[in-house]
Amino acid sequence: MGNELSIPHDETPGQEQRLTPGQHFARLVRRPGGIFTVEDLEVCKQPGENRLTFAQTMDLRQNLGFSLPIKDFWNRLIALHPKPTVLEIGCGAGLYACAFAPPIWELGGNWIATDNWETMGESDYDIGLMFPSIKTGKDPLSYLHGVPEDDQILLTVWPEPNSRYMLHYIEQFKGRYIIFVGEPGVCGHEDVYKQLTMQYGLEISDLCLYNLPGGLVHEQMFVWDKQSPADTDLVSYF
Repeated sequence: MGNELSIPHDETPGQEQRLTPGQHFARLVRRPGGIFTVEDLEVCKQPGENRLTFAQTMDLRQNLGFSLPIKDFWNRLIALHPKPTVLEIGCGAGLYACAFAPPIWELGGNWIATDNWETMGESDYDIGLMFPSIKTGKDPLSYLHGVPEDDQILLTVWPEPNSRYMLHYIEQFKGRYIIFVGEPGVCGHEDVYKQLTMQYGLEISDLCLYNLPGGLVHEQMFVWDKQSPADTDLVSYF
């Protein structure tokens, strides 16, 4: 019962039903049109702390995938740019796009969700959520054509373990900020983190702390800034 919440039942006003955070969040994002607010996402965290129990973590992953889009990510993103154009590489079922594209649009920015259908895993479809305008072209950077470079942000969330494909996009990306969400050693190859950190300034923000058997998994937000000097001391972090 420790990971359950009392949520009013949508179909019967006043009636309450016990839902896990993952079930509640899944219902939020599966509303008609996928409409929900960034504040709605906060219900999936433990009250008063930024930690998920093992049961909550497994529940969220079963319902939603490997990452939980929360307000901490949104606050950090908007602090980088008040109305950015975010190009998301490997968006999967489009959970982050569903969470953050509408408020980005309201601010006058844009969110471009892209993925390769040939490489998407079955789990992306199991989530049961699909952003309505995922782009599947083989050159995702082409969707930034005409966007001022200072407005561009390159994002990837939980890239596949040991993958190096982001190096290709990083080399061609002309914008200022590059963002990874995940855990080094789990998401992407360490060479990608090292190369970026040797070239650009890096800031790391904690998002969620997953309590798993044998240790903790830190979901973090890595922001590389091309206009900041590289801090090579952080290369050893990876």
